[in-house]
Amino acid sequence: MRFRELSAMVRPRHDRSSSRGRGFLLLLLVVGLLLPTTAANAWDRPGVREVTPESFGLHAFQGRPGVTSSWIRMSCSGDWAVAQKLPGRFDWQTMDMWVDRYEQWGYAGRILQATCHVPSFWAQKKQGEPKKLSDWRSYVTEMVKRYRGRIAAYETFNEATSTAWYQGSPAKMAKMTRILYQAVQKYDPAATVVSASMQIHVKNWWNRFSVPYLRKLKQLGWPIDVVALHTYTLNNPFNRMEQVSWAKEKLSRLRPPRRIQLWDTEINYPQDKARKHQDALIAQTYIESWRLGLQKTFWFVWTERHEDWLGVQLYPGRRTIPTYARLQDWTVGARVRKCQERNNVVQCRFTGKGRFTLAFSDSARARVRLGKRSRVCRVDNGKCSSARKFKLTRIPVRIDGHPNLRSRR
Repeated sequence: MRFRELSAMVRPRHDRSSSRGRGFLLLLLVVGLLLPTTAANAWDRPGVREVTPESFGLHAFQGRPGVTSSWIRMSCSGDWAVAQKLPGRFDWQTMDMWVDRYEQWGYAGRILQATCHVPSFWAQKKQGEPKKLSDWRSYVTEMVKRYRGRIAAYETFNEATSTAWYQGSPAKMAKMTRILYQAVQKYDPAATVVSASMQIHVKNWWNRFSVPYLRKLKQLGWPIDVVALHTYTLNNPFNRMEQVSWAKEKLSRLRPPRRIQLWDTEINYPQDKARKHQDALIAQTYIESWRLGLQKTFWFVWTERHEDWLGVQLYPGRRTIPTYARLQDWTVGARVRKCQERNNVVQCRFTGKGRFTLAFSDSARARVRLGKRSRVCRVDNGKCSSARKFKLTRIPVRIDGHPNLRSRR
């Protein structure tokens, strides 16, 4: 994403009730190669075992979300370049406004803050690293002390894989991460430290930044609680599973401690190819996250109106809202027992809120037979029917029980 357009969304206006902007283009530049889609034995941990309210995160800048989420991400609205416009002086007015607003919206104690820019007078160059780490230490120390108990998690830096946001060295970012971790441990040990977020859809970005950054974090003793990914896709909106599996396999080679979680702190999809599949994508995204072991997934973004640059829309009256809500209603409080993929059919079995299965086709359509007649409900419109065989599409369905799905193309 580009800062100019993002700042238009988060810039304070005449009142504190809403922030409106023109929107911004997702920075999915065709300047690299897609990651390989090998999905070998990834991260040495199982998928998410229980779906909780905390599994659902969101971004919102224009108004209070009309869907339920447990967490919200404060990206760039709370920023170093905003909080320190002059050397030696902090102005927290803007960040105060956003923290107050998110608390009023019901996110007290569940705010994820992400820094996006180094102030120009502290930076080596535009979008560069800070000249002196002592200036970064001063910023994060003051921030953590000020928002103790209010900001629950700190993401070191937004999309440091992209030169649109960061043009410094991976080693310097790792040291910045450790300094943030030290500040949190000292002044708000209940808070969570998240790595700089890393995009996974462009191979050379990952190799240039993520590989040395993660290696340096390992050398420093893993001073994080969470690894943050941004799982945007480039051309095919349905290859997220393969991309995340690839990234997890790379991560597993570094053997991070099992205490470290994996979050997706920003996700939407390319405009043109996603628009026909919005309900499918919003539901599949969370199901895939649970299969992959992503403990939190932050959807980007709730808006007050249609924004043409977004592939999947969430705004008042949009059909994706009941899809999002229905998936939550079905799954929050349920335990994920087993997920598998066979003959283009993905199925995950759940217990804890009754025995049920969520299933979808990862191709256009598959013919499915059930062992016995079962109740089948669509996530997009909630319509249910009793069937022994049916055509499964990309739209996830809920099937009562744990039937043995048999499919053929």
